[in-house]
Amino acid sequence: MNGQPLDVQWTAQCSVGKCSVDNTTLHNITLYYYYLIGKNEKFESSTLEEKNIVVRILKNLDIYIKSPEMDNIIPKENRLDYILQYWAVKEISLSSSRVYLKYLTREMFFEKYFKTCSYKNKNDTKNFLDYFIKTIKKELQRISESKVI
Repeated sequence: MNGQPLDVQWTAQCSVGKCSVDNTTLHNITLYYYYLIGKNEKFESSTLEEKNIVVRILKNLDIYIKSPEMDNIIPKENRLDYILQYWAVKEISLSSSRVYLKYLTREMFFEKYFKTCSYKNKNDTKNFLDYFIKTIKKELQRISESKVI
């Protein structure tokens, strides 16, 4: 399977029963990741303004990959982490929780990510992302409410 695009590799693994991935979800989030790093020129229903917002947040978190060439040096076993993290940032930044993003720190982001990794299987993409995004949103809201008092 080496030499095939990442999403094709995972789809092939899933077809032989090696994971429980929702192929549609994984395929879509992988395409979005490729869009953000410049491997794809566009992503359905995403505007340049939305892309710029997400990229700004990724840069603030110090996880933005500037070029497809940089992506090529990331070990394959770590690429799924980036793909999941990029999608989570997108979902939060385009939701009503975006007003709390000023409280999002790199430390909090990775603490929630690694805790999610300990509770959920990354290969169950939808379940993993739902949990990860929900925990970040709750924490951001909690911090926001504590700042008001």
